[in-house]
Amino acid sequence: NPVTSTVYSAEIAAATGEAITENNQRSVLVNPAGRKRRILAIEGSPGFDHSFLARALAADTGLDVDIIVRKGRNDAGDETYYVQAGGGRAPQLTSGFPATREGLFGYDTVIIANMESDYFTKAQLQMTADFVAERGGGLLVFGSRSFDQRGLINTPLEEVLPVELNDRRGGLARASLDTDAIPKHHAVTLTADGERHPIMRLGASVDDTRKAWAALPALASAAALGGPRPGAKILAVTSTGGGVVVPLVAVQRYGRGRSMLFAGEAAWRWKMLMPSSDRSYEFFWRQALRWLSTPAPDPVDAIVP
Repeated sequence: NPVTSTVYSAEIAAATGEAITENNQRSVLVNPAGRKRRILAIEGSPGFDHSFLARALAADTGLDVDIIVRKGRNDAGDETYYVQAGGGRAPQLTSGFPATREGLFGYDTVIIANMESDYFTKAQLQMTADFVAERGGGLLVFGSRSFDQRGLINTPLEEVLPVELNDRRGGLARASLDTDAIPKHHAVTLTADGERHPIMRLGASVDDTRKAWAALPALASAAALGGPRPGAKILAVTSTGGGVVVPLVAVQRYGRGRSMLFAGEAAWRWKMLMPSSDRSYEFFWRQALRWLSTPAPDPVDAIVP
């Protein structure tokens, strides 16, 4: 029941001759999930990544997702967008990324996918940094175009993201592994932090999770980024040409919120090239968005005379 707290109990049958049986039963009260977490995604163009991600998130009843997809320019040279949004929010998104703090701070998490940094104004980038640090929201950045041509370096979002955005040749990323073996080319290799993190959990145990990730197809490419910032965690790495190890999934807390970076390209392969019964793709992205959105407090509306 989505609105009622539930008590779950687990009991182990007493063994023959067991002296103390009072601790054979435990109960826990689980509160309802509460309101849906509101997500805003802005994407550089339609494509496989957009289609697969939109379907995966739309099927999660705990998420309320608004999507802005850039289509191109009209005859007047203005940007045009494809907008999917609920709750009467579409009109404020027809011009693209929200222009006001009020418009942006109504969300719990923002996704920036394959968007060049010069698309955003400096005010929008600062507003997004404040969204994480002050609002307590989540930020996910992924897609090669988000990191091309120095990407978000020297912008207000540089410190928000969990890794150094300039390529340090993978030395610090490789240090997060417990082995000297080089990960397979563009495949996912979990770090010790990643094996136990809720975003990466695909199995009932660490071993099951490790096997599930190893079974997934390789990505098309990965951006060459540096090592983690102080306090950040690299959850997965991969290798690029020449065996250079780079971070693939990284997270950190920033101010009151959280940020996540996914440096891979073509994660849709995890769905398209696997059996239809495999749900690794959905689990990964839904768990990522729930982890990013959970700390965000409820928005407050104040009306004064």
